[in-house]
Amino acid sequence: MVDVQPLADSDVEGDETVVLTLLPDAGYTLCVETQAVVRIRDASRDAWRGVFFTPQELVDPNISGDAADPDGDGIPNALEHAMRLDPWEPDPPEIGLLIEDDTAFLGYTWDPSVEDMEIEILQSSDLSEGDWEPLEGVLTHRESRADLLEDVSYESSATPTNALFRLRGRRIEP
Repeated sequence: MVDVQPLADSDVEGDETVVLTLLPDAGYTLCVETQAVVRIRDASRDAWRGVFFTPQELVDPNISGDAADPDGDGIPNALEHAMRLDPWEPDPPEIGLLIEDDTAFLGYTWDPSVEDMEIEILQSSDLSEGDWEPLEGVLTHRESRADLLEDVSYESSATPTNALFRLRGRRIEP
């Protein structure tokens, strides 16, 4: 067995192919299959960036970085990627919020094929940047859709009446 370990990077390179060919030798016999082919693909984040950004834009973190928002819709690229949105089209994400009797019901739609990002729900009592905490809630619903996206719902009890919520896309190692 031969182990092929691609090097982790954040470069948009597209698919790459490694071909291992066994050559005949007097010391062994070859079967019919003498080649093995391995396809190395970009992480889903880099593949997504390669679709939406030019090579010049890819080197500018103010355009193609995780926190950038080139369409100005308030959704940073990390979240646009996790929700399968277009970073150049201002589009509302599919999210929902209902607060009833100190319980918050939150839902959103995301792309479960994105293996290198996760969506976090954050909660705060004000808009200060340092005051956002992960929401302590329970996953109550998960349903696949025909377009291969997934609807997800959470429930969180003891929610303050002045609670603010936001979603954050966070990069993870697959």
